Amino acid sequence: SISSGTAITKRANDKGLNVDHAGEVNDLAKAGNSDAKEIMEDAKEYLSNMLAIMIAILDPNIIVLGGGVALKIDGFVKEIKDRVTSKVYDVQKDSINIVKAQLGDDNGLIGGAALAFLKVAEEKNVNN
Repeated sequence: SISSGTAITKRANDKGLNVDHAGEVNDLAKAGNSDAKEIMEDAKEYLSNMLAIMIAILDPNIIVLGGGVALKIDGFVKEIKDRVTSKVYDVQKDSINIVKAQLGDDNGLIGGAALAFLKVAEEKNVNN
């Protein structure tokens, strides 16, 4: 992984930056640290490339970004959305919908529970 908070922090520490979380790497990048800038640029570029490929293949209605980086670094999701929009086919540009998770770090847990509930309800309807 390149875009997770853990990966960003590890890469920064491997380059000699003494940081505890990705937010610190982002702060160093904003302050002009070249190593931190490279790490954050890689994280944004790799994530936006992957999302653009997913959109080209799957054409999802929405992409929800969660985790510490997306939720805690101001402007991260907007920058990813802008980058993705610049990479997709022209016909898809107006329908790009990339948003920050509204349920915080519990969005995966809540989504999984909702899917399980829908599956049980579906099976109950089939058996009746």
